[in-house]
Order: sequence, then structure tokens, then C-alpha cells
Amino acid sequence: MANREIPYKIYLEENELPRQWYNVRADMKNKPAPLLNPATHQPCTLEELSHVFCTELAKQELDDTTPYIDIPQEIIDHEEEIRNLILTKKDCEEKLNAYKARILNAMEALDARSWVTDGMRLTRKLPTTRSSFSLADFKGANPDIDLEPYMRQSTVAGSLTIAV
Repeated sequence: MANREIPYKIYLEENELPRQWYNVRADMKNKPAPLLNPATHQPCTLEELSHVFCTELAKQELDDTTPYIDIPQEIIDHEEEIRNLILTKKDCEEKLNAYKARILNAMEALDARSWVTDGMRLTRKLPTTRSSFSLADFKGANPDIDLEPYMRQSTVAGSLTIAV
């Protein structure tokens, strides 16, 4: 096992996505205790759980016998829409970052700090350094020590701000 890599994520094709939920309680020899109503200390009824969950989900919570429960088509459709939106967003962000890099390079070549058009303002932020205070290091040290050794400097890359 030392040489094998465990995948962080498993990517499924759309036709491999599950169409049913697996209800582990259906296969358990020793079923778990039922959900109890905190007020009555009696097993929850469908009506009581329907105040907390939608009725379909409440039915699933009380089901100890059905091993596979179909995922409603509405949920599958929403998952597909969300996946498509995420992919579209990722694609748009990549394109935006590529455009911003090209614009930033052009502004750097022309030493321009700002461009204003009818519809937007482009502002180039110059690279700089920043200092920060390490409170954790300071807490562990004597309070009478000079603060200068705890100061850090780091480079801050230039960037481009677009306002529409």
C-alpha cells in the first residue's frame, strides 16, 4: 500500500453518477434505535419528522427495509445544472485571468497606471512589499523585547482591478 496512491477525488462520467441512494439500515442485522421525539421520548412519527424534513426525506429516515431509494429526477436535474454552472464558471474565470494577464502586461509595457473607457476603469496595482506582525511569536517571547525582529516583509505581486 505504501507505493499506491489513494485518489483524492474520483471523477465519474455523467452516465456513472448514482441514480439511487443506498440505505445501509436495510442490510443491518442489528437495526439502530429509532429516532426519538425529544419531547415525548417515543419513536418519531412521519408527521413529526415532516416538520423537520420534507415528507420524502422523512419517509427515508424511517425506512429500515428498502436497500435502494431512487433519487428524484428533480434532484438529478439540479445536480446536472450545478455541475454545468461550475464548469462554465471555471471556464469564464480562466478566460478572465488570461485577459487580465494580457492587459496587465500591456499596461506594464506602457507604464500605464490606469485606463478609463466608457464602460470600465482598469487600474494597475504596482508590486510592493508588505510587513506583518507575528503575534504568536510575540506572545511566546518577553514583552520587553523590541518588536523589529518580529516584523516580516513579503512581496505582493502587482494586479489589475477592473471596475465596470
